[in-house]
Amino acid sequence: MSAAENLSDCTPALTPVERDDPRFAEIARIKMARLQAKASIKILMIGDSLIHRWPGDLPPDGAFNFGGGGDRTEHLLWRLQHTKLPATGKVVLLIGTNNLPRDTVPCAIAGIRACIASIKAQLPVATLYVLGLLPRGQPAHAAEKVPTVNRALADATGYRFFNFTTSFEGRPDFYRGDGLIPRRQYRATIEAYWGSAHHA
Repeated sequence: MSAAENLSDCTPALTPVERDDPRFAEIARIKMARLQAKASIKILMIGDSLIHRWPGDLPPDGAFNFGGGGDRTEHLLWRLQHTKLPATGKVVLLIGTNNLPRDTVPCAIAGIRACIASIKAQLPVATLYVLGLLPRGQPAHAAEKVPTVNRALADATGYRFFNFTTSFEGRPDFYRGDGLIPRRQYRATIEAYWGSAHHA
C-alpha cells in the first residue's frame, strides 16, 4: 500500500472536529478560553487524558494544562485550529492512543504529525517535547500498534522525542478492564514521563 493510499484513508484522523460529547466539548471550550486569555506561559502541556489528569502538585511548575480526556488527533486539531496559543518556551505533547482502536498505524502517525505541525506553525521557536504512546492492554489490535507508532515518531526532526514504554511492558496489573491506564497509576506514569523528559 502506497503512502498516498494510506493518506487517502486517514480523513477521520486528519479532519479537525469538535467532540460530540457535550460535557467534553464544554470542558475543552473553557480551557480554550482560559488559554487564549494568557499573553504568555512557561510550559504548555497538550494532549489527551494523560495530560488532562496530570496532578497539579507534580511538575512542571507554571504549566498550563491543555489536555482533553478521550481526545483523538482530530479533536486536538480542532482545538488547536480554534485557539491562539500564547507565547511559551516549551510544549509537551502526548496524543494518539485513542486513535489506535479505530485507525491504521499510518493514519495514527499522520494524525499525530498533523498535531505537531499545527503546534509548530503557531509556536515555531518553542521547544517541543513529544511523548511516546504507552503500552495498551486492550484491545489487542490497538496494543500491537504502539511500538510501530513510537518508532515512527522517534525517527523525525523538529522536536525531542521521549519513549518510556519499556518501564510498563509486561505489567498486566497496569491496565484497567478497557486496557487503558487506571487512575491510581497516573502518578507513577507521569513521574516517569516528566522526570525523564525534564532532565534529559
